[in-house]
Amino acid sequence: MKNKIKVGLIGSGFVGQVAHISSLASIKDVKIVALSELREKLGLQVCNKFKIDNFYNNFEEMIDENQLDLVVAIVRRYHTAEVAYRVLKKGINLFTEKPMAPSFYQANKLLKLSKKKKVKYIIGNMRRFDKGIQYVKKFISEENSKKKLGNIISFKVFCYAGYDYCNIDGDIKTNEPPPTNTNWPKYPVWIKSKKEGLEFEKFLNYFSHDINLIRYFFGNNFKVNGILKRNCGNIYFDYKHFYGTFEFIYSKNKIWREGIEINFDNGKIEISLPPAFLKNQPASIKIYFDNGLKKIFEPKLDWTWSFKNQCVDLIKSIKYGNNSISDASDTINDLKVIEKIWLNKKI
Repeated sequence: MKNKIKVGLIGSGFVGQVAHISSLASIKDVKIVALSELREKLGLQVCNKFKIDNFYNNFEEMIDENQLDLVVAIVRRYHTAEVAYRVLKKGINLFTEKPMAPSFYQANKLLKLSKKKKVKYIIGNMRRFDKGIQYVKKFISEENSKKKLGNIISFKVFCYAGYDYCNIDGDIKTNEPPPTNTNWPKYPVWIKSKKEGLEFEKFLNYFSHDINLIRYFFGNNFKVNGILKRNCGNIYFDYKHFYGTFEFIYSKNKIWREGIEINFDNGKIEISLPPAFLKNQPASIKIYFDNGLKKIFEPKLDWTWSFKNQCVDLIKSIKYGNNSISDASDTINDLKVIEKIWLNKKI
């Protein structure tokens, strides 16, 4: 068993600072050893704030010069896969944000490399670590709940994606422009136009976590197709004994509405998910029992934040060798599903 987990950070932008670095810095089992950031002024100020001793402009120098148990790479979406490949090639445990890559081909390349190097490769599907999500996952798997609610007959997942930053603050900003160059393709090679590629990339970035939650609750054995338009769409999931839908909208207002409704023979469960950056606010749950009792149960969950819960789980996974519920070997299926949706879509 390790003492403190030695962590190297790649990237220190807004999301990295407010969600990941701040969470990691608050965990007693963590020692943040070094930070790599191309924007030097930003990187040095973040190091000073979080008392990180070693700063690098080049992350490969960082991973060469430090004995690290884990690298946490929070970079731009289209940089993630390229950075991940170089870290995994060094044989270091890795955490990145979702999506793990812009295409299934790239994700599979990374997953194979992580297995070859025998390192943990964990992806930031933070919704799975929401205490409300975990409560419902446990509830519907218990035999007692099956007796009360019966079998699942349908589900609906929806995300009306507006603005989810919730005026969260505390991040350091500088006037340095973020890096934009990349050597890896930004979307699957079978997409022929830049316009379609940007639409695919947008859907992947906004909604891969909803596809991830559908698989988390209901499994991978389904047929899928979708009707996608420029700003909205509806995707149909055909499981063997029930069906479900995912409805999405790109909203222009500041409201973020996201949730899950699961219908059973004798009731239903409603999950209302908070915006991602609303701190210490778990999902709210309503469980409706229709088997003659006609009652509603609303569990009261502790004030926790899924980003922090995710980091705690990540460190436990590295320290104790636990399997993560957000491992890359599972997350890669999100890309498989989304590419299938895109290939079979009806405009």
